[in-house]
Amino acid sequence: MGVEHRLSRRAVFPRVPPALTAWSLFLSGVLLSVAFDSGFSLPTQTGVLLLAVAWIVLTALTKLARPTLLGRFMLLLYFAPFSSLLALVFIRDFAFFRNDLSLPLALDDSLIAEMLTVGIIGLLGLGAGLFSAEAVVPESHDVPGRHVPRLGPSWFIAMLAAGLGALVLSSGSTSLAAGSYFLDALDAASAGKATSSLSVLGYALVVALFVDARLAPIGREQSLKQAAVLAVLALYGLVFQIMRGDRESIGLLTAVGVLYLTVGREAADSKTMVRRLGRVAPVAVVVLVLFLAIGRLRTSTSTSAPLLGAAVSELAAGGTWTAVLLGNLGVAEEHKAGAIRYLHGDTYLGYLKNLPPRPLAQLIGYERDNDPLSAPGLWYYPLQIGGVHPVLVPFRNFGVYGVLGVLTFFGLLIGTVERQFRRSSWRGSFLYGVFFANSFWWFWYGDMPFIRGLMAALMVWFAYAAAVQLSEFASRLSRLRGAAAS
Repeated sequence: MGVEHRLSRRAVFPRVPPALTAWSLFLSGVLLSVAFDSGFSLPTQTGVLLLAVAWIVLTALTKLARPTLLGRFMLLLYFAPFSSLLALVFIRDFAFFRNDLSLPLALDDSLIAEMLTVGIIGLLGLGAGLFSAEAVVPESHDVPGRHVPRLGPSWFIAMLAAGLGALVLSSGSTSLAAGSYFLDALDAASAGKATSSLSVLGYALVVALFVDARLAPIGREQSLKQAAVLAVLALYGLVFQIMRGDRESIGLLTAVGVLYLTVGREAADSKTMVRRLGRVAPVAVVVLVLFLAIGRLRTSTSTSAPLLGAAVSELAAGGTWTAVLLGNLGVAEEHKAGAIRYLHGDTYLGYLKNLPPRPLAQLIGYERDNDPLSAPGLWYYPLQIGGVHPVLVPFRNFGVYGVLGVLTFFGLLIGTVERQFRRSSWRGSFLYGVFFANSFWWFWYGDMPFIRGLMAALMVWFAYAAAVQLSEFASRLSRLRGAAAS
């Protein structure tokens, strides 16, 4: 009966071919781009509803792998800054962000309409890329009984200490009461502290070691390794993040939570998954409340409000993540006034110029672009205060067609990583975790932090591979000595 019911459901709701879906989304994006280029923008209420419906439909239909978490999570991060604009359906004069600079622009219906139309085009591109990956990238499967090399205790402890050191050294020195979060944007960019090379290196090390722990045989080794990584994560999160009013570690915490749910030598049955969710969910709720409260306290004059009340206030205000759209608002004003100067790819060339990490550049005398106002997060400073939505850079460089093309590429990249994820593979799981760890930085702060995260991951990849080979060699040598002694 259950099988017949599932078959009948599939007959009524057949699975749409991913290639056809990808082309449909992309061509829809092309048509809307042509219309936008001709001066058309969707009405604000229609635009915000269409954006929300498109996000829900894409989230429901995307089935890159089992489970599909990365693709759907990135869709959520893309849509989240727009979520407060749903109030426009009920409140005509709603402003998603209220300060002296942003309020007049946020109340301009034509600017919001342009911003929403470009947002829909980007979402169509992101969805087209995800479905393209499902169509052309083969899904990777686990190999039962496959040997998974892992680190020995000495190497594990050494790399964990290095990860903790990188995280601590990259932490800010101010406390929650030191000042307003938004007043620090230019200072942070000038000092080069935001998403520094050390922080992304620490994230990559923690992800690598947690995957190593998850792939250890169930028993004492796995328990000790997991406990060590979680202890470091708790120390960093509590002492060097929450107590200092920071919440940049949310990506790393998300990555560890997802890896705990999905990675392991054996496929988890339903009871195991429920048990894992039961452990992760309470921690996730507490962390979410704390980080929401920090967001509210950092933008208010009082730091003594109850945590739960501050968290609720943050949600009611739309969340500080709505500030990510201030750059979109700035470029919409520029575009509407006909004053926009397209950069024609200069930003992406700047990425290449700034690839060498700052310490290495200083060591070899290499000149990087050190002007903080050239960073996309401060193009429209002081209106914009650091956030960068994924559509901002491609629009400023190539216009609306760049938004469609670049977001399609992003979707294809994300989908490829999801399709290649295997719960019993260190390489696939590590890359999967790295994307989660850097997800907030990428979709809310721009491409360069994500690129730095990938560079750090590549360094950790090689270091881990070398350490594993040395651990395996030491293990074989020990066995040979034991055999010779007997």
